[in-house]
Amino acid sequence: MSTTVLSFADASEARRAAAAILRQGRFHPPSVPRPLHGLLHAIGTAASSVGHWIEHAVDRIGRIVPGGPVVVWVLLGLLLIVAIALTARRYARRGLERERGGGGAGGAAARERAADLEREALRAEQDGRYADAVRIRFRAGLATLAERGAISPPRSIPTGELARTLRSEDFDALARRFDEIAYGAATAAEQDAEEARRRWTTVVTGRESR
Repeated sequence: MSTTVLSFADASEARRAAAAILRQGRFHPPSVPRPLHGLLHAIGTAASSVGHWIEHAVDRIGRIVPGGPVVVWVLLGLLLIVAIALTARRYARRGLERERGGGGAGGAAARERAADLEREALRAEQDGRYADAVRIRFRAGLATLAERGAISPPRSIPTGELARTLRSEDFDALARRFDEIAYGAATAAEQDAEEARRRWTTVVTGRESR
């Protein structure tokens, strides 16, 4: 029976061979390009710095405000809610202005195309596009009122001001439903289109009882 003994040199050679094999690419995950790594790291660092600055400022203000930092954080939250509400209101008003035909020359164009808008609303209603019918008929109704001199050209007049001018329960109902459908994502049905047509007839003819 013979016994083979590995020399120190043989062991070293074996380790070098094993290390060479382990350095091969198949034993390492591929390098993935990260073109946005630097930018994202910079944004994260900036955001962290701003966060620390705000936290430090709140702590300093909290030392002189009754209630401490908790009250300051609550006030900041309320300010943020108010800012979001004002921004949403601004965009809603801009959307309403677009629905009415825009401003400037667009307001004059709306006065000239009241009948065209009414025909377009009728086609939408006949095609089953009831939400479009409600929106277009709202524009047509405002344009008709402007043509008859009941209101100024509907460029950027707030709905509340129109309601005070017209003093019409039908118009108030039309405006509420228009907002729900145009901005509240409410589903419009055939009844909405029919009611819009009926109520606008009473508004523009002035036959509504006060």
